[in-house]
Amino acid sequence: MTSTEIVVEYGENKPYDKQLPLLTHEGTVVCEGATKTGKTVIAARWQLERFMRYPAGCTLPNGRQADGRQAWYGPTYRVAKISHERMEKILQPAIDAKIIVSVSTPYPKITGIGPLSGREWHFLSTQKLDLIYGEQWDSIVIEEFTRHRPTAIDAIRTTAHPKRAPMRLIGNLRDKVNDGYKLARQVQEGKGMAGWLHLDLNCYDARDAGLVTDAELLDIKADYARRGVPHLFARDWENRFDDAGQPFPSALVAAASRKVLVPPNASRGLLLDAGGKENPGAIVDVRVWHESGATRAHIVSATHYVGDLPGFERAVRTAADAEPTQAITFDSYAPMLGDIIVASYPDAAQKVSSRPDVLQTSFELVHGMMDAGTLTMDPTFCTVLVTDLDHVVHRDEGLAFAIYEGECSDGRLHQIHADAANALLQGFATAMKTLASSPVASHVRVHGTPLHRQTPQTAVRTGRDWR
Repeated sequence: MTSTEIVVEYGENKPYDKQLPLLTHEGTVVCEGATKTGKTVIAARWQLERFMRYPAGCTLPNGRQADGRQAWYGPTYRVAKISHERMEKILQPAIDAKIIVSVSTPYPKITGIGPLSGREWHFLSTQKLDLIYGEQWDSIVIEEFTRHRPTAIDAIRTTAHPKRAPMRLIGNLRDKVNDGYKLARQVQEGKGMAGWLHLDLNCYDARDAGLVTDAELLDIKADYARRGVPHLFARDWENRFDDAGQPFPSALVAAASRKVLVPPNASRGLLLDAGGKENPGAIVDVRVWHESGATRAHIVSATHYVGDLPGFERAVRTAADAEPTQAITFDSYAPMLGDIIVASYPDAAQKVSSRPDVLQTSFELVHGMMDAGTLTMDPTFCTVLVTDLDHVVHRDEGLAFAIYEGECSDGRLHQIHADAANALLQGFATAMKTLASSPVASHVRVHGTPLHRQTPQTAVRTGRDWR
């Protein structure tokens, strides 16, 4: 048996028109694809063809000399091993003919021998970033590219550079925090990514290709709706973020953004996040009062601070001394700064935590009050917070805050760690205990029940139906 005699059967997974760039594009393709759209098998077919066609020493399409080495990266060893096992099944005739050897240790690898010598196909993980650097590959597939460790894709890209290796990044939508999502947006917007192509595949593309039927899609969509998670159908099958699946849907934020007349006797709180060495901090100014039997909160302003900690301290003092302030919450990033705030404002200052349960408590309280119309934001002075809220995601382990590029108070663009949202959700529940009376306590009492573990009982206690 020779390489030309190996016939790979793909059955129903034959490429359809919208998938073709995965096979034909000469550069790199970033494919955000819904489940069951065939992205993995087509990427495998593309790399298998390169494995068969370009042994070591031959000339690649881009004019470089081939090393005959292809790399398939999964986020974990187990994911890479599953892909390796799939390729073993596809190449079983060649394995039986003893012109291909497949091994699983020390890591999964497929090697050509005899008439297929000079070919290697490596299945690797990005769990240890230090092991990535220094390699060079003729082609690369990055599977589940939205689920790799931070900076993993950057590390892999260094291994593509020597041979100008084309890549296929395949995965699904996850959230806005991961590096893969940011890279996909960069490619989609054409920001300095020459030779890169963005490809979107959704369940309707799979339906048109005959991979799934309309009836099946309707059943799946109805099942998600019955389970109370219709946004997951939008994300996992339609390959889009459904607004209702975001922690702070745009419609909810828009409804909360309005001018409100704050009474002069309202209590005042400052919610602080000191930021980090590379990220801005934030100061959120909130007022709380009682009206018609309800506790109301209005966020007067939210700003990102850029600068050193002494400068941040001065900004906090300026804000705190401008008007009477009954509550100041701050995180533990800068202990000395916290000590200074406590010494200066002993009756108001309270240290808060960014533990998942603390963030969850504030999230439930903020979200519930926004939904009830009792928490509002000034539309002129809270644009920073509104932007930040769009970069909060709810993962299984709790809330996470994305880093994005935005304009700060100095008029320049900076990398922002959604610090205004972080300040709000770290400190809101704690500040409300000081600024409001007992009506708030019933909301705060359900402490840290993650969204995905909400039950009808906790939903009643928080005043929200999370199911």
